[in-house]
Amino acid sequence: MELEKKKLPERLLLGLLQTKAEAMRQIEDNDYISLLKQHGIQEIHSYGIACYKKTCKIMHKLNS
Repeated sequence: MELEKKKLPERLLLGLLQTKAEAMRQIEDNDYISLLKQHGIQEIHSYGIACYKKTCKIMHKLNS
């Protein structure tokens, strides 16, 4: 969800996109989802967030 469109230099935009994807990879690599499922949690929302100044990029994944 983007609230406001701002023009960022392309290299900064690419950096934000890579960083949010890396955050999601860390969630998967560290196996946090299965740990939560072992504790009986069935619906888990994962978020990868990358910010630069007032601009944020967010990636969401529902793990059920």
